[in-house]
Amino acid sequence: MAQFGPATLITDQVSASALKTADLDGDGDQDIVVPQGSALVWMENDGLGNFGQPDTILPQFSGPFDLSDLNDDDDPDLVVIVGIGHDLVWCTNLGGGQFGLPQLISTTTQWFGLGALLCDDLTGDGLPEVLITTDNFIRWFVNAGGNFTQTDSLDYGGPASPVLLAGDMDMDGDEDLITVNWNNFLRVGLNTDGTGSMGPSDIVLMNFEYLNAGMQLVDMDGDGDLDVVDAKNEVKWARNRFVEDGVWGGFDNIGLITLQGGGAPTYDVGWAGHLGCGSSASIIWQTYMWDGPVQWSNYDQGDGALTAPADLMDPFRVLHIDVADLNGDGAGDLILSERDTSLMWWYPNLLQQVSTITVSLAPFDTLCASGDPYPLDHATPQGGIWTGLDVAGNVFTASATGMFALTYTVSDPLGGCPGTAAQNIEVVGTPQITLISGVLGDDCAVSPLVYAADPGGGTWSGIADPDGVVDRSCAARPDSGPVLYSFNAANGVCAAEGDYFNLLACLFYSMGPDVQSCTTDDILTFTWTLPSVDVSGPFDSVVVVTPTSAAGYFDPAHGPGTYEFIGSAYSPGTCTIPDTLLVTVYICTGLGDPASASPALNIFPNPANGIVRITCPANAKLRLLDAAGRTVWEVAKARSETLFDVNGFDAGVYLLCAEVSGCTRHGRCIGKKGNRDAGDD
Repeated sequence: MAQFGPATLITDQVSASALKTADLDGDGDQDIVVPQGSALVWMENDGLGNFGQPDTILPQFSGPFDLSDLNDDDDPDLVVIVGIGHDLVWCTNLGGGQFGLPQLISTTTQWFGLGALLCDDLTGDGLPEVLITTDNFIRWFVNAGGNFTQTDSLDYGGPASPVLLAGDMDMDGDEDLITVNWNNFLRVGLNTDGTGSMGPSDIVLMNFEYLNAGMQLVDMDGDGDLDVVDAKNEVKWARNRFVEDGVWGGFDNIGLITLQGGGAPTYDVGWAGHLGCGSSASIIWQTYMWDGPVQWSNYDQGDGALTAPADLMDPFRVLHIDVADLNGDGAGDLILSERDTSLMWWYPNLLQQVSTITVSLAPFDTLCASGDPYPLDHATPQGGIWTGLDVAGNVFTASATGMFALTYTVSDPLGGCPGTAAQNIEVVGTPQITLISGVLGDDCAVSPLVYAADPGGGTWSGIADPDGVVDRSCAARPDSGPVLYSFNAANGVCAAEGDYFNLLACLFYSMGPDVQSCTTDDILTFTWTLPSVDVSGPFDSVVVVTPTSAAGYFDPAHGPGTYEFIGSAYSPGTCTIPDTLLVTVYICTGLGDPASASPALNIFPNPANGIVRITCPANAKLRLLDAAGRTVWEVAKARSETLFDVNGFDAGVYLLCAEVSGCTRHGRCIGKKGNRDAGDD
């Protein structure tokens, strides 16, 4: 493992469930104090992490203990519970690891139960008070240079809690008190004036379960205020929001992993504190039943959460986990005691003090909920683990649709520090098909419909073309079917079915060519078949000629203009496509300027089927225009009388223009005789 070096044996004679480290003999290194049976012993450190044989401090003790300099002589003294009566005593450190006889601080039989013991300076005079939890109270004995005659207490609701912590929770420079009562209420008593005058114990968090004394005060997230960390019952922590909120009282209960279940024995199997990798803290633990590896998580300030658990080692069933600088290099080393033997080991800390690892992630594909498991191989460097909903063995198997946050954690192979990165993965069920252009509702509409799908990039099929367009033109009819879309995800295909269409065949009807007529022409006649055809327009009259035919009549004498006639044919199971015929009526007389003195332009006969005689100004340019305005015949310099044969032209109305000196001065309509019926079925 990159985080810690190889194991060094501390002792083969004791495996402790409680452990304290301090410089007992004044040689500048950390010695170890542990229970051994009913005795309390210490093991001397030579400064390099080599320990001597256990040496007895007290042959009998019966409860928790702590080490602190009670008499201000720069040596850690011992505070401990001893005897059948559970007396609270202290032993002065005589130097060289030798301790004096126990001195009574107080009996404890007058109180119901005894939980935790702690030494901490509540009054701000530099001398630590002695604190214990009993019945419903935290009680402390004020230190007057090694004399403990004055007492005080703080009600927290009891019973004798194994959790007792002291630290500056509200950052006002004095020590506050923290415990958890039988209701699993995390309570804090604030030191109101810095002299040990405690305000009431406030409930700052509910449902913060405890089983034993595995909690610690650590600035877990590196924001400057102290958090409460439980590294044994459940790997969880109560985040103090004093810095974030700017006011006292806000806490969040943040869980990482459950270690013990109902009815589980209560042993310390975890530790929390600073190991390296920057200002954030770490948690080290072994899971319930002690059959898994020792695991580690470090708070990632960039991610704002604890990293995914990483395996440190799988050595044995662990009874106790602790950390202390045993080799004098300034870094906390890992201490493990075995549950099933009398062995204790330590592992040198190899972690970088500042993490330098950088994790990069490639984007995830959008997945189908019904698709195959999706391997998570999107991170660099490789070798880490992915965590999140539906993740197991670095494989994501979708169980629902939505957006899911996945986190990747990997250890630096050189410095051992973890690096993390997170990103979302999207899972879709049925793709969403949306009409983005066109209007539904008219089955016979011929305009195209355009669809889009989310997620995009898939395949259109069914009645839609590859671009998601439904062609409703007559050329595409008849046709029927749904709009189909398939999203081809990396883990499979998810499909959607959109609107269904039944595109009927188009039924066309022809009104014939448009008609040009003079106001003096005969009445136009339109005929059609009943009942399959209907014709509408500005008829003067409509007559049902026979049960299966009708006729409509229009007189050009209504005057010049364009008149619109619409015809439609009908048949079951088809879409009617109407046809429009335009009748353009002209005034077929001279069109020149009435004030002009120019010779007239005359045509005879008119209308005609053969030779037409034209009289016009000499040298005039003659042009014959059809109804569309196209020149169909012309003479550059006409004589005053010109003959013209109309047999080569279609029946209809034409305009003859005479141009003199570049200006059109005269015009007359010429009618070419032919069939006068404008439409027929």
